Amino acid sequence: MGKVLTVHSAFDRAGLHHAFGGAIALAYYGEPRVTIDVDVNLFAPLHEWPAIKAAFAGLGLASDIGHEELRRDREVRIRWDRNDIHLFFGGDALHGTMPDAVREVPFGDGTIPIVSAEHLIVRKAMLDRPKDWPDIEAILTATGDLDVEEIVAWAQRLSSPDDPRVTKLREAIARPCS
Repeated sequence: MGKVLTVHSAFDRAGLHHAFGGAIALAYYGEPRVTIDVDVNLFAPLHEWPAIKAAFAGLGLASDIGHEELRRDREVRIRWDRNDIHLFFGGDALHGTMPDAVREVPFGDGTIPIVSAEHLIVRKAMLDRPKDWPDIEAILTATGDLDVEEIVAWAQRLSSPDDPRVTKLREAIARPCS
């Protein structure tokens, strides 16, 4: 919990707009699950990488990733003891709309920004990892006012209407919540 608040404070001090995703956001929308990674979406252009590195340097952390590698992968992992801080930079249209839907939620002794439930579902569906589908089911079951049309539209936009992931997502949405 302390590392999440520390990362949030470091980014706030540096003026870097961000939101937590992954299992941290999932805990607010569905069934919490254990994680050791801290997933952070950064809403900053890649040319701000020096400021981002400086924010981590202030925490005694460093990354040797170069600008070209960052531009190619649009993500970076920074090791902090046993945890990875996994930073995601915009690489598609969804990332550009995410800042408008960020929510502030209580966390420990403070608050943190998290991605919207809809955007979290879309990202998880596009990743299509075995652990993501139970997470999606948990969000669909626990979160009442989801914009399912937006979810499906984004999934189609990021892939195609006949993509198997979109079909799987539609099926999950259509299932009655238990």
